[in-house]
Amino acid sequence: MSYETLFSNENYNLWILLRQVDQAIHRAREKELIRRNITPEQAEALFCIKVIGKDVTPTKLSRCIIKQPHSTATLINRMSEKGLVSKVKDLPQKNMAHIQLTDKGEEAYQIIHESASITGIISKLSKAEKRQLQKILEKLRDAAFNELGLEDLPLGPPPLGKIVSSVDHL
Repeated sequence: MSYETLFSNENYNLWILLRQVDQAIHRAREKELIRRNITPEQAEALFCIKVIGKDVTPTKLSRCIIKQPHSTATLINRMSEKGLVSKVKDLPQKNMAHIQLTDKGEEAYQIIHESASITGIISKLSKAEKRQLQKILEKLRDAAFNELGLEDLPLGPPPLGKIVSSVDHL
């Protein structure tokens, strides 16, 4: 099979490129965070917990980080073992709990904003390119959610730099 034949599907080629970018940025961020004993997945969860606020449940966190509930439960358990979060069983259902950052989790949250790797990589784009990329990625995310039959969009950055005042929709 020729090189041209292998790469003749431009949609697949773009998906491969998108995955390469995702994996490379993920690895750069992982390398940066490992010195702080935080994984990129934990950093993402810390961010979502902080943004959602006091009403964080495992279900809301799952939606935010776009993970299956069992994967989120494992992540929460590992973060709890590290002392980053605590589970507070104060909901009417006995099997449900709120998730909240501990003091150590608050400190870790402050650390995750020191993202030299992400800043260094993304800063290669102009402001106009960043806005264009955000529009494109939102369009692809929305199409993927539609393909999966998911109606709730994950918690993410405000559309094109607008400030979101509430996350009550979670």
